[in-house]
Amino acid sequence: MNFRRARANQALDRDIMYHDVGQSMTHAREADIIIIGHSMALFGLDWQTLQAFSEEHGLKIFNLASGGDISGEFLLRVAQRNRLRPKIWIINADDLTGTEFFSDYVSAIAKGEAADVMSYGWTRAVLNTISKNMKWRFEILLRDIFPRSIAALIYPVSPIFNYRSSLHGNWRNDSWPGYMAENNPPVINTREPDCHATPQVIAAAKRYVDRLGSGRIMLTLVPHTTSCRTRVEEIAEALKIPFLSVDWHGMTSFDGGGHLDSKGAKRFTEMMLQALERNLDY
Repeated sequence: MNFRRARANQALDRDIMYHDVGQSMTHAREADIIIIGHSMALFGLDWQTLQAFSEEHGLKIFNLASGGDISGEFLLRVAQRNRLRPKIWIINADDLTGTEFFSDYVSAIAKGEAADVMSYGWTRAVLNTISKNMKWRFEILLRDIFPRSIAALIYPVSPIFNYRSSLHGNWRNDSWPGYMAENNPPVINTREPDCHATPQVIAAAKRYVDRLGSGRIMLTLVPHTTSCRTRVEEIAEALKIPFLSVDWHGMTSFDGGGHLDSKGAKRFTEMMLQALERNLDY
């Protein structure tokens, strides 16, 4: 259990990944392919489809995406600190809310965000992980024990609890409201095709790739209302690296186009993996 949302979000991903708590980073170090990005890559990649591909091709895939980190700087620090050296990096090269994934921005607005987590050591990270898990599980127990009316008085906002696999890094989103619904509307993109990568963005992407170090780099883009394939394609062409491009038309979302739902994630993952297969060197 790594995430709780009620009045505010609480997460353990950053503690676990940066400070190597538990077995997640052990499995990441064993991975042939590591995916990095923000929450779009946690909702937009179907773990079962990824696992089937992994078994078919004998390649271990780990999803290292970090929800809320729209810049990739924190995940770059995670990779460096934990000596992650996969054969392939797949980067969800988004520019959500105007912040480039390739920028060196590190979120520092509140407790638990990237800059805060990087400011303390392993012992505090372990204590955070233990205490949050105990608190969350106790809350689930109380909600099961007490009548609904009493539970609602104690916890007026019904929480969402989410789990993340330490084996392959993916979120399990089945309990997320609306994620499994059959009638979610399609994503309506308001930005393509007239959106482009500036020379500054291309230079930042090159610096990021150089700092990431070993392994082949591939780019992808999980669709949402303001995603832009044109921009990512231009970055990929400038850096001479593959772009695993997937058309957003017909992809469905559970939150108004912000994140893909279960059906959208399955479709996106299947199409992205088909593109990946064409770029594999056997």
